[in-house]
Amino acid sequence: SSNADESRLLPSPQLLSSQSLLLPPQVASPGMEIDAAVRASSDARLRTKYDNAVYVVQRAFALYPFGEIAFSFNGGKDSTVLLHLIRAGYYLHKTSCGDEAQINTVQNCPLRTIYFETPCAFPEINSFTYETVSTYGLPLETIRSDFKSGLEGLLKEKSTKAIFIGTRIGDPNAVGQEQFSPSSPGWPPFMRVNPILDWSYRFFS
Repeated sequence: SSNADESRLLPSPQLLSSQSLLLPPQVASPGMEIDAAVRASSDARLRTKYDNAVYVVQRAFALYPFGEIAFSFNGGKDSTVLLHLIRAGYYLHKTSCGDEAQINTVQNCPLRTIYFETPCAFPEINSFTYETVSTYGLPLETIRSDFKSGLEGLLKEKSTKAIFIGTRIGDPNAVGQEQFSPSSPGWPPFMRVNPILDWSYRFFS
C-alpha cells in the first residue's frame, strides 16, 4: 500500500508523549514516563524497536559531548516520534551514569534543536513545531536557507559533531545509511544519528 494508506495505521506521535500516558503518580521524570509506558506495553515488537532506538540515542550521548549534539526537528511524524525517543534515551543515559540528582531535577532533554523553515511549509506545521519546542523546553535555532548552506553556517557557528535525524529506510536519502553514518562527501562533516532507521508505518499495522 502507499505511504498515505500506511499513515492511517500509524498511531499519533503522542503514543510516546508524556502528556498522553496514564501512569502511576510516582513516575515523575518525563523520560521515565515514556520508558515505563513502553515497557508496560504488551506489544513485543514495539518494545524491541524502542529498545534498539533508545540504545542508539544513549550511545550518541556517550560518544559525543552534549553541547556538540543537535536534533533536526521538522514537526513531522518521524521527527516527533524521534523527539520522544530522545527524551527517553536521555533519561536512560542519565540513569546509567548514576546521575540520580539530575534525573529528579531535569524536566526535559534541553537538546539543541534546529528547524529548517521553508516558505512552502504549511502554517500548521510551523505552529506545531514552535509549540512543541516550547512545551519541551528545546533551545531552538531556526534556519531559513537551503539545508546544505544552513548546515555549513550552523557548523561554523558552533561545534556540532552529531545530529539526530528522523530518517527511515525507504526515505530517498536513506540509501546506504546506518544508525551512525558520516555525512556525504561534499557536505559539512558531522555524524548522522538515525535511531528510527528501521522503523516503518507497516510496523504499526
